[in-house]
Amino acid sequence: MNDIGNVNGLILVTEDNPDVRVTTCMMLKKLGWTVLEARDGAEALEILGSRSDIDILLSDVVMPGGRSGYDLARELSAKEGSPLVLLVSGYPDEFRSGNEASGLVVPLLEKPFTMSQLQHALTDLMGNS
Repeated sequence: MNDIGNVNGLILVTEDNPDVRVTTCMMLKKLGWTVLEARDGAEALEILGSRSDIDILLSDVVMPGGRSGYDLARELSAKEGSPLVLLVSGYPDEFRSGNEASGLVVPLLEKPFTMSQLQHALTDLMGNS
């Protein structure tokens, strides 16, 4: 248990930048989350396909390999019992226009973010589910 929050559950972090992935995972662990990591969208789908206990997918929007965080969110939205999705991006304006055009509204946290901003975004996400 930590002094920031309670133990929250299992979160899958999908981020192609190793430094950002490590930092994000460290923040989440300090916030009480159990963390899994994926380097890209394909690896995230592999993990999501093999586990049913993931509570939240936290994914970068822009990633190599042809599958964006937004693509992951769209795929998960079509499946019953899928984890909640929080996307992160250093390019929020580009993301917002794509988000609005599709009609699928996915919460977005702008990079860089603090641990407090991350905690707030996750709390909001869980409160709106």
